Amino acid sequence: GINTVRIPLGFWIVEQIVNRETEFYAEGGIVYLQSGLKMLSDAGIQVILDHHALPGVQTSDQSFTGNCTDNVQFYASPTAYNYERALIWTAVMTTLAHLDPNFNTVFAIEAVNEPIMDADETPGYGYFQKNFVDTVRAVELTLGIPDPGLTLDTSITTTNFTAALGQVASTTTIFNTNVTEALAAATPILLELAMQLSIPAILDTSLASGIASRSTLWTTFMDVDWQYDDPPNPADAAIGPQGYDNHLYYSFGGVADANPTAYMESICNLDRVQADAVQGDTPLWFGEWGLPTQFDATDAFLYMWADAQK
Repeated sequence: GINTVRIPLGFWIVEQIVNRETEFYAEGGIVYLQSGLKMLSDAGIQVILDHHALPGVQTSDQSFTGNCTDNVQFYASPTAYNYERALIWTAVMTTLAHLDPNFNTVFAIEAVNEPIMDADETPGYGYFQKNFVDTVRAVELTLGIPDPGLTLDTSITTTNFTAALGQVASTTTIFNTNVTEALAAATPILLELAMQLSIPAILDTSLASGIASRSTLWTTFMDVDWQYDDPPNPADAAIGPQGYDNHLYYSFGGVADANPTAYMESICNLDRVQADAVQGDTPLWFGEWGLPTQFDATDAFLYMWADAQK
């Protein structure tokens, strides 16, 4: 049966980073996310929180970005407004994953869903990858969760997590200013969410159960082969556990000839896992896949097609 789900989230679920003068998104999603995660936790289902729609839009003409436009602004520059908002989102989600018991089956956060495939059009994306990982690990170190290869150079003197995060943001030297500015900006947001979502552990981490024994989250990216034109390899950004995502849809063409035999031969001999492992992108999973085909498939074939992709 199903044991893991990947939840696509827009940046606007953290409402405080939305520019209400130019961005018009629904409000209140964070409450529904918390409720849904409790249901998944009660069912024992593991969760990947996927940043599916990025500030400024990460790829053109796609409705999943929340703004179907060819005006892609996410990659404007490595220190730009939208990169920073994405890092703030990351700090908030990492905190909730560790301090809200409703999030207790969240094991991974995915940085960017389906960036533009041509790496020439995603300047600074490799730099963002490193900052994303650093932001997750900075939050975890502030919580006292050990991370391999990193030691916090700031002594935490309070159990108020927002105060501790502000302290780390203003004094640490192991993270760059993009990361520390994101931590500082996340602090007042987390104060609001502590009240809105009734998470007392944000104000006093001694109220959180098992923090010291918690594991680090898996950081997650689309794999290096998602892009072409000399893309950055997300494996170079890894600190601690990291997973890699790819999406496989035969219905768009370019994978196999449009007939049942070609589809089954292709899926049963797919070498993407092995090819990624050679480049350090392991483990690889397929966060999206589907049953649609480019031919009129029988029910009998669709049954086999589903079974072959599980």
